Amino acid sequence: MSQSDLIFERLELEDFRQYHGKHEIDFSTDRDKHLTLVHAENSVGKTTMLNAMKFCFYGETPEFDEKKELVVSEKLKQLNIELPKAPDPVGSYVAFKKIGNLLYISGQLPIGADSKIIKGKIGKDLTLEDGQKSSKLCVINILAQANKAMDGDLNKIKNCIKITGFVNSTDDFTDQPKVINPASETLSAVFGNEGKHARAAISANSLPLGAAVEIDAIFEVD
Repeated sequence: MSQSDLIFERLELEDFRQYHGKHEIDFSTDRDKHLTLVHAENSVGKTTMLNAMKFCFYGETPEFDEKKELVVSEKLKQLNIELPKAPDPVGSYVAFKKIGNLLYISGQLPIGADSKIIKGKIGKDLTLEDGQKSSKLCVINILAQANKAMDGDLNKIKNCIKITGFVNSTDDFTDQPKVINPASETLSAVFGNEGKHARAAISANSLPLGAAVEIDAIFEVD
C-alpha cells in the first residue's frame, strides 16, 4: 500500500472537504483518492498535503491560510484575471523600486489589454461605474509590475501595505472611495488577509494623459 493510499484510508472524505473543499479538489472513486493527493499538490501546494497528513495521523485541525495554501497564479485564474505585460513608465522614473523588504509601485493608469487608456473626468465625461472599471485596470497593472519586480513569483508578496488612488473628478463628485473600492477588493481577493491595506482616495483636477484614475502601491515582500 502506498503512502497516499494509507493517508486517504485514514482520512474521512467529508473532513477533507471541510478544510480544503474551497480549493475545488475533485475526488473520483475511493480507489483513486491517492491520485487526488497528487492533484492537491499540483493545485494548492505542499502545505495542503502536509495539513492533510497532519490531520489524518494526529487528528489536528489544520490552520487554513488562503494566501499560503493557494498559489497566487491559481487565484488569479479563479478571478479571471490575466496579467498583461507590465506597462512602461510614461516619464523619467522607474515603474517600481525595491528597498529592503519594501516594494514601491509607481502610479499605474487604467490601461487595458488593447493598450487604450480610459480617459475623462468622472462626474462629467464618465460615470461612477467607468471609474470603478478604471481602478480595477489600475490594480491589475500594479500586479503586473509587482510580478515583474518579483521575477514572476507573486507568492513573494507578504503584504499590501498601502495604496493611494487619484480620481480625475469634478468638484461636486464625492464618491472617490467608491471608485477605488474595486482595486482594494481585488487585492484582498488575490492575497486574502495579506491584501488588506491602508488607503487614501483623492480627487484630482487632472491626471497624466487624461487618465480617469491613477493608483500607486507599497508592498512588503520576501
